[in-house]
Amino acid sequence: MSLIHDIHNQPHHIRRTMFTLSLVVLISGVGVIWLNSFQKNMYALLNPPAETVEDGSSLAEGKKASASPFALIGDAFKSLRASIADIFNSNSTLPTVTPEASRPPVALPISAPR
Repeated sequence: MSLIHDIHNQPHHIRRTMFTLSLVVLISGVGVIWLNSFQKNMYALLNPPAETVEDGSSLAEGKKASASPFALIGDAFKSLRASIADIFNSNSTLPTVTPEASRPPVALPISAPR
């Protein structure tokens, strides 16, 4: 308890400085741990282990190599850009929806009168 009382007896600017310093140290520690695990995960994603079959040949020899995550993200953006361009360059009109038969709306069970 004496440590808490000693901290409380310090001037306000000293307590604020110590709080800021401890906060920076804590966030830096968490950031270093996160960055280390992120680097390991990215290395594992970008460099998959080569799988071999019983005769010693690689499974990827007969297949196309899998694309990296960054290449997949780039392909997604390219297709998104193409889809947006198709929307604005399209000469056709949007299809109209016609009702099949006129039916009364059905109330949800929670909206029934009580």
